[in-house]
Amino acid sequence: MEEDEKAKLTIMPEKREILLPVGENLLIALRKEGLNILSPCDGAGTCGQCRVRFEQGAPTPTDGDRRFLNSQEIQDGWRLSCLHKVEGEAAIYLMTQTGQLDAKGQKDSPLEGGEIDPGIDAHFLQLSPPGQDDQRADLLRLRERLGQELPVPLPVLKRLPSILRDNEFSLTVIKAEKEILNLLPNDHSHEIYGVAIDIGTTTIACYLFELVDGCQLAVAAGSNPQSTFGADVISRIGYGREQKKGSEELRRLVVDALNELITRMVQEVGIKRDAVYKVTVVGNPTMLHLFLGIDPLAIDHSPYVPVIQNGLTLRAEEAGLAVFPFARVEILPAVSAYVGSDIVAGILYADMGTKDAIELFLDIGTNGEVVLAVGSRMFACSTAAGPAFEGASISQGMSALDGAIHRVTIEDGELSCSVLGGKEARGICGSGLLDAVATPQNRTPPLITD
Repeated sequence: MEEDEKAKLTIMPEKREILLPVGENLLIALRKEGLNILSPCDGAGTCGQCRVRFEQGAPTPTDGDRRFLNSQEIQDGWRLSCLHKVEGEAAIYLMTQTGQLDAKGQKDSPLEGGEIDPGIDAHFLQLSPPGQDDQRADLLRLRERLGQELPVPLPVLKRLPSILRDNEFSLTVIKAEKEILNLLPNDHSHEIYGVAIDIGTTTIACYLFELVDGCQLAVAAGSNPQSTFGADVISRIGYGREQKKGSEELRRLVVDALNELITRMVQEVGIKRDAVYKVTVVGNPTMLHLFLGIDPLAIDHSPYVPVIQNGLTLRAEEAGLAVFPFARVEILPAVSAYVGSDIVAGILYADMGTKDAIELFLDIGTNGEVVLAVGSRMFACSTAAGPAFEGASISQGMSALDGAIHRVTIEDGELSCSVLGGKEARGICGSGLLDAVATPQNRTPPLITD
């Protein structure tokens, strides 16, 4: 066959026809066509999840296929796409993936608010109009009334004259510590909002807050779409290194997912995205590097050096987030290449290291971190916990999404399982596994049956 020869592949049931290079790995070829096939091992042939079903043109099964697929599945045309090359014309069904972005994760209880300092202020001002005896420039008039000589972004400054003269010189100033972020006509001083983001390796979560009183207004969560290219950070770093524009693709996936979650929240509450002026982002260092488009290539090998560690502040337009363009985006600092800012946030929230006591903080996710506080001294370590706690290599294991058993108890001698979303159980997540292990073994029946 010619090197550039292509074969027609039909995606069922929509009968979408695509042309793929003959001889190319099927998983990679499908991904290049925008079909994000789930593959936690990133094509290494060790997870068995990149399944496709051939309706026509099924290749000869490999030993790897037989390791993950039973004889009936192989007879029905199921194959692992990472173990086969494009050979000729074929028709396939893609495996239905669960827990995608439209699936809601477990929601935390809403916070009631309290004394907070988000670093963003809103001030309603009534300026005196100019006259023969007061010919100060508009910006000077504003700065003197505000009592601060803060810079103003040019696109915002251009709106100042019309805002003042169309509204009898009344306006709201939205400002950060060192810059005016926005100018609005009349009084909008109670309409400033913020978003807290946790970019997990498996799950991403967003929380919408009112910044005046700190009340939590909405939560949205879903799977991290980067999981298609590997369940762990090492696989994703490898994908970014080995694939042309791989890191760029991983960044686009997570930014698009975050923007969809933010849009979902503001629509639920009935506000505009431009009213979001502060975004705080936490996550493990690899996730934050990929979110920012910074190459994490040195994190996956000794001496494990990240590019950033002490935190970062930038504008929303630089991060690609669909909120007010000049909103402040604050990336919290990390501890090391494998103890990230999500752990720092947990330490701050738990007020660790400030008491004369011994405390233990656990964050069990795809990456598992442990922090031990002995008085004011703190020790931290981390390990890969995904296979044990998020179902990467567990039969019927899954992330904490709708349909996941997240709590297991024994009541009156009977097994009781709580399922996220109140739906029929589809699998079991980490908290469910921990609960199950903690129940008395002599009274615990099988958790899930086929």
